[in-house]
Amino acid sequence: MTTLVIEDNSVQARQFVQYVRTLPFVTVKNEDKQAANGAALAEGKSAVRLSDKFRGAFSKEAGESFREHIKTMREEWDSI
Repeated sequence: MTTLVIEDNSVQARQFVQYVRTLPFVTVKNEDKQAANGAALAEGKSAVRLSDKFRGAFSKEAGESFREHIKTMREEWDSI
């Protein structure tokens, strides 16, 4: 048995899920996002990309400053 997680984020996805529900050999479970994330983490995968999760969390200037800080840290680490 294979488990697929379909994120309901568009009209096409909802239509697809409605179609799949009509098939006799498919069982559709409604899961909240937290449960889906837990299943993905159990498989060693991330259900949500970090870039999507933190989009807009930093201002553009703070993001650039953070990126430069990380670049400097990596250069220091590589020089050891």
